[in-house]
Order: sequence, then C-alpha cells, then structure tokens
Amino acid sequence: MKDHHNLVIEIPKAKSEQLRRYWQRMVDGLSEYNAEWLADHPEAHDGPFPMYELPRSGGRCADQRVASAPIILERNKATCVEWACFVVGLLRLRGEQEAYVRLIPIFSETYGRAVPYQYHAVVVRADGTIDDVTADLPGYNLPGPWWQAAGHCCADCALGKHGPVEPCEPCAEGH
Repeated sequence: MKDHHNLVIEIPKAKSEQLRRYWQRMVDGLSEYNAEWLADHPEAHDGPFPMYELPRSGGRCADQRVASAPIILERNKATCVEWACFVVGLLRLRGEQEAYVRLIPIFSETYGRAVPYQYHAVVVRADGTIDDVTADLPGYNLPGPWWQAAGHCCADCALGKHGPVEPCEPCAEGH
C-alpha cells in the first residue's frame, strides 16, 4: 500500500448508543475531509464503484478501521461507512451541503433488539430522501430496502420513530 497516515481515535468504553453518537460525529468529519479531497481530485468523481467489504475491526465488534476517499480508491474496496462518507463528500461538492451519513442500528429479529455496536450507514439527501448507497457496490447482496437490510420492519422503525420494540405496532397489525 502507498504511504499514508493512520489516524486512530481511542475513546473510553461506551455503551452502544453512546458509541453510535460518537461515530456519527466522526463520519461527519470524514465526509467533510472527503469533500475537500474530492474537490482537489475531480478525476476521482466518476471512477468505477469499489467492491463492498465487511468492516475491518480492531478485534472487537465495537472497533472498526475506516478509510478515506483516496484509500478507498487505492484499495478498490469500501465498507458501508466508508462509501456513505465518500458519496456525501461528492454530494456536498455538488451543492447538497445538508447531505449527511446516518448510522442505523442493526436490529436482530432473533434477539428482538438492536445488536450492540453494529450499525449500517445510509445517506440522507438534502431533500430528506434516504439512499442505501452501499447497495450499489459490487459484492453487497443483502436483499430489500435499506431498512430491511438493517433488520427493521419499516423505515420509521429504523429511524427510531416507533421506539425500540419491533415489529412496531403498525407493522405488527399489518402482519
């Protein structure tokens, strides 16, 4: 691999929801970095999509290594977090300053709750639409819409609008 810096952010142990909030701030910063880097590298805007890869952990499910735009392009691989931050960087360059990455807790129907420390990254566009940009990557083959891929019964549940119980009452009544 070419010469690059590894920025490691270490924080004290945190509960899953706390860590998700910290991660949210970090992906906001990575999205901004990607926008700046992509502004200086217009040739990178229209390249082929990288292959999807599972998160690279630091040994625990709560830890994850995350790459920036130039490293994604060099490796030709991206996790959902990496690719969502890349796409948000592009959207910001194209005028959608309000676009951002949203981390959705992964829900396990088997356990009836969110899986601690596991999230799926989606892109929230300036107009409020939500895109699972990871679904465009070769090798990502989870069926269904973004909220279903994260184990939720509906988009509102994935966004936390119906509370922590799934299936939510409207969805349970519909089953």
